[in-house]
Amino acid sequence: MIHDRARAARGRWARCHGIEVAGYAMQAHITAADGRAGVALSGVKPTANPSVMICMDPPRYGFARLPADEHVTAFRVLVSVFAVADTRRRETHCKGACGHPWHHLPPAGPEL
Repeated sequence: MIHDRARAARGRWARCHGIEVAGYAMQAHITAADGRAGVALSGVKPTANPSVMICMDPPRYGFARLPADEHVTAFRVLVSVFAVADTRRRETHCKGACGHPWHHLPPAGPEL
């Protein structure tokens, strides 16, 4: 029973934050190549619904409509794909003269 509640809570959290991450991924202008690289980094099977959706050309963003048991998987895929796309854009579009404040954050300090 407690395990089921924990799984449900993780699913609600992933659904809420997954929608936000999907928006960030859209703003990063992900490509199908970014999707494939991100899926490989995520550890999620390439045949899982979120993996297939993000690797389409153009990528599909209907993650909120996935069944609840796939929300955590979708979140993992989206975060990995966003990391790949953001890195690509930093190296191409934003190299040298970027005004995005999130690309100029100070290095993270040691964890407490």
